[in-house]
Amino acid sequence: SKLKIEFEQFMKEMSSLTQNDKKFTRESQMERLTTKTYFNPYDVLELGAEAGEVEIKRKFRMLSVLVHPDKNKHE
Repeated sequence: SKLKIEFEQFMKEMSSLTQNDKKFTRESQMERLTTKTYFNPYDVLELGAEAGEVEIKRKFRMLSVLVHPDKNKHE
């Protein structure tokens, strides 16, 4: 189905990002998100205010996969 293909592409992209970008790992993102206070939601997502809806959703999903309690052993 189309949804399954999109999910597989998303997970493939996530895997590629975590392998190629050392700051985009579970550990580094948990450290970043738990050691700072954010006042701007764009800063949480590491996006500029000009980011579009598609880019915001994409980045949110990526971060949610990295920091989800079922997938992350961070306290």
